[in-house]
Amino acid sequence: MKLQNVRMHVYKVICIAVKHHGHALAAQINIMQSLQYYEHLSEPMAECLSILAKEFDHAQLGDEILREIAGKTFNAQDTKGPRAFSRFLVKFSEESPRSVLKQISLLLGHLDSEVRSTESHRIHLTSIQSYPMRMAIVEVIGSLIRELSTSEDMTNDSNQTYKQLDGLFELLISRTLDLSSYVRSKVLSTLSRMLDLPVRLAKQRLRITRAAVDMLEDKASTVRKASVSILTKLILTHPYGDMYGGDLNLQKWEQRYKDAKEKLQEMEGVVGKAVEKDDDDDDDEEEAVEDEEDAESSRRKSKKCAIFTNWSHLLTYDDIGG
Repeated sequence: MKLQNVRMHVYKVICIAVKHHGHALAAQINIMQSLQYYEHLSEPMAECLSILAKEFDHAQLGDEILREIAGKTFNAQDTKGPRAFSRFLVKFSEESPRSVLKQISLLLGHLDSEVRSTESHRIHLTSIQSYPMRMAIVEVIGSLIRELSTSEDMTNDSNQTYKQLDGLFELLISRTLDLSSYVRSKVLSTLSRMLDLPVRLAKQRLRITRAAVDMLEDKASTVRKASVSILTKLILTHPYGDMYGGDLNLQKWEQRYKDAKEKLQEMEGVVGKAVEKDDDDDDDEEEAVEDEEDAESSRRKSKKCAIFTNWSHLLTYDDIGG
């Protein structure tokens, strides 16, 4: 199986048998047994199912395998089984992320936790599961985020895609409270790889930064080291490089701030003068209107006085004649 050509032909023989000759159930049983007892077959089985879904348009077998894995439980003494299944999930999520995305709601059962509130703080009690499976689910979520952020859905249906990304990032950041330091370190390394994505998610970067700062006080040295690494990565991949370029030099940014402030003051001064001029023009117009109204009212009063005077003369003449 080390030769690529031989391996691909074996995969295609299995795929043809599953799709055209009704070997789906037998293949499902054999794949689950291989994952259970042969750890070195985890990644080849994932590649075979990926080829079956992509080239032969038969994703049903992969969905059945994922549903069966989601229903499995592992005890603390079992160390071989969880590692084999975790490697399978990570490889399959890299090869066929869309198939895993359809079943992610079932796979998240391996991340179930019970939260109990106390008077002073909150205690997270994780269900009895093997930490390799939780680490695998963390990497699976990272692969799904990478797939969604680089797909065409970001332009066609961006609102729905952003909602899915927010939910996946929320799941990742919530695992920073995991009881296992290995899982917490894996979360930080996965988030660090998310910073290299072409899509700049400013809101998620702030959440990642807050989580990394909080984990600087973690009791495990590996987690503290990973948090320092991701903070460094956040600075090196800041989203302002495309606009301004270079490092975040404090003196340069202070000078840019002063220049922008001066321009803003100049613009405010010009706008203020324009507003004052408009107010003066309005006042002049109002005064002119008031003067016209006063002149009109004075003309009316003088006209009334003239009419009253004429009537007075007529009344007086009639009285004298009488």
